[in-house]
Amino acid sequence: PKFKDNGDRWNRDEIVGFSKKTLEATDGANSALDVFIREGGSDLRIGAYLQIWTKYPQIENLVRSGFSKFVSKIIDAATFNEGYYYQKETFSISEIPKYINVKAKKPAEILGLEKEEFHLVNKYSLEVLSFYTHIKRTRKIKLTEEQLKLAEEIGIKQLRDLFDKPIREGFVPPVVRTLNYLQKHEKPRDQFEARVTPNYLYDYWNMLSQVQNGLPPELLFPRDIRAAHDNVALRVKEKTDENINAGIAAFAASLDWLSFSDEETGLFIRVCKTQEELIKEGKFLSHCVGTYAKRFSQRETCILFIRRATSPEIPFYTLEYRDGKVIQNRGRNNRDRTEEVEIFESKWLEYIQNYKEFIKENGKRSSRTQERI
Repeated sequence: PKFKDNGDRWNRDEIVGFSKKTLEATDGANSALDVFIREGGSDLRIGAYLQIWTKYPQIENLVRSGFSKFVSKIIDAATFNEGYYYQKETFSISEIPKYINVKAKKPAEILGLEKEEFHLVNKYSLEVLSFYTHIKRTRKIKLTEEQLKLAEEIGIKQLRDLFDKPIREGFVPPVVRTLNYLQKHEKPRDQFEARVTPNYLYDYWNMLSQVQNGLPPELLFPRDIRAAHDNVALRVKEKTDENINAGIAAFAASLDWLSFSDEETGLFIRVCKTQEELIKEGKFLSHCVGTYAKRFSQRETCILFIRRATSPEIPFYTLEYRDGKVIQNRGRNNRDRTEEVEIFESKWLEYIQNYKEFIKENGKRSSRTQERI
């Protein structure tokens, strides 16, 4: 008889009671289960081991070589608590390739280690060992045990992200120098300073790449990382503001035809021209139009100002126009339209419609912007 399992997950209720005796009449009896039982423990681990062995039979080479505890660590890492109150333990075999080379057969190749490095298996956590083999494979360097301990203190998950997440093509953070730098700068000088974590350093590098043509080596590890981080963040904001202002100015220039004035109500409307105008409008009228700058610059919407002809510089009402419709038109503290503003808005919309029909008939102007707005 064959012992088979084709599922990805098992839970404790399905596998309680598995033992060597259970499989004596199957080929599972040759799975080194007896060795694993002596060194691996619990029902869940036994069932999970058999599931791994079914898909990756070379796992028994690890067990027979004295690495049952390591296999147990892998099983624990691939086991999740699910169900109500997270009381149901479920093992997922799809997690196994994260920790071992499932295509290899020899223990050293499966572990990604050389024989003289085997002592690391029982000395460090699975996360640390996985980080070590990952750096060894991808960077072709071996970390010392002192560096491994340092990496564990700094945080393995954040370090993996720091070294693996692409910032700019061709940029490869130096592993050892980065570890030493983080150790030196991690502790803040007072309670108000930011803690320099791998995520903090990644954020700095990412922002630096946005304001530099490259990532200059001399700027990667500044003497005062917190000051450098704040400075580059300000430069990113300034650059973003420049792009937003350029987008708003270009869009506004194409929308001059939306301007309109009405003698009866004494009101006129014009397109917003700068981000500064938008922010001032929002502050004066106590509404949120200042947050629309990016959307306006990317031509996702259009913001216009309604003013009194007698006080053209004082904000009165702010109108959002998109897809041929007025999305909103608000005064101070998000006040709804007054009767005179409603009358003016209706006249303005009629003017726009007449203008579009005139252009369509005479063919003097046709722009994608006009058609969409």
